[in-house]
Amino acid sequence: MQVETGLNPSIEKRLYPRVACRLPLVGDQGDPKIDGIITDLSLKGMRVKTADPLKVGETYQLSFALPPFSRPIRVESKAVNHILDHANNTLFGLSIHNISQKDVRVVKQFILEQMSIDQRKVIQKVFRHLNTDNINSFTDKGKIESLLSRAQLNQSSFTIVQEDKSQSASCRLTKVRGGNLEFICLDDYIRRNFDISVPVIVAFSTEFNSYHFETFLTAAEELRVQLETPRNLFFSEKRSRHRELIENQGRVYLEISLPYPKGKIIQREVLDLSSTGLSFKTSIHDNYFLPGTPLREVRIISEGKKIFTESAEVKHITPLIEGSGLDCLKIGLEFGIDRQNVIFTKT
Repeated sequence: MQVETGLNPSIEKRLYPRVACRLPLVGDQGDPKIDGIITDLSLKGMRVKTADPLKVGETYQLSFALPPFSRPIRVESKAVNHILDHANNTLFGLSIHNISQKDVRVVKQFILEQMSIDQRKVIQKVFRHLNTDNINSFTDKGKIESLLSRAQLNQSSFTIVQEDKSQSASCRLTKVRGGNLEFICLDDYIRRNFDISVPVIVAFSTEFNSYHFETFLTAAEELRVQLETPRNLFFSEKRSRHRELIENQGRVYLEISLPYPKGKIIQREVLDLSSTGLSFKTSIHDNYFLPGTPLREVRIISEGKKIFTESAEVKHITPLIEGSGLDCLKIGLEFGIDRQNVIFTKT
C-alpha cells in the first residue's frame, strides 16, 4: 500500500459515507488523461481510476452522471493522494472543493439509494455525534496517542466501519505503539469480511466526548486487528452546558424505575447537573448500567420534591474512590432528544 497524504482534511465533518460505485468520469476540458472510472463517492470526495496518472496537488474540473439523472454533475476537485488496490491498480483520491447546491442534493440521494438498510443503521450509529457544529480536531501525535491510551485503559469500545460497505465490528484497543494500533475482537469477523489496505472509520467514546478518525486496516489475524495510528482525531463536545457540582451532598437524587422486578425504584445521589445531562454515584455491584443503555424515564428529586422528568442514555462509567476507601461508580447520563426545555440556575 502506498499513501502520499492522509485522507482527512484539517477539519472533518462527513455526514454521508463513501459508497462503492462504477461511474464514468470525464474532464470538463476534454482531457483524455482524466477519463476514467469513479470507484467510490462521498459528498466530500471520490476515488478514481484514470487512463493516465493524476498529479497530487493539482486541481481538476470534472463531470460525471448519476443514474437515473442524465444531466452531468460538475465539480472542482483536487488530487490529494493515491493508493494501490488489490489488482495493483493506482487509485487517486480527490477532494471535492466546489459543487452546486442542486448537485449536492443529487449526490446525497444517490448515496442513500446505494446504501443497504444495514449500512444505514451502522452509519447512523457511527456518525450520530457528527450532527453538530461543534466539531474539533487535533493533530498532535503525543496528544492523540495519550488519548487513545486513556481509552485503552478505560476499556472503551471501538466501532470499526469499512467506509464503502455495510461491515462493522466492535473491538477493544490493546496496544498503542509506533505507528500502529492493535485491537482484540470478539470473533474473526473483520478477518473474514474486511478488505486489507482500505480506509476504515473508527469511532469511540470516552468520558464526555465522542471521537472518530479515518485510517487504514493493515492486518487481520484471527481475533487480532491492526490499524495505522491516525494523523488526525476529531471530536464533538457533547456537554453544551457547564455542569454545576452539587455542593450539599445528599440533597439531589435521581430516581429510576427498573423493568424487573416490576415496580422497583432505585434512588441514587446526583453529583453534578446541567440542562443536558448529569452524573450520579452508585455501587460497583449495580449492573443495570452499561454505556448506551437507554433509560425511558429518570426523575430528578430535590429536597423531597420532583424537579423534572427526562429520558436519558448512559454515556460513560468511571470508578469513583471515596475517602472511606469504598469503591463506587460514577455514571454519566445524557438527556434524550425529546426533552423538556429546562435551564438550571445556581441559587
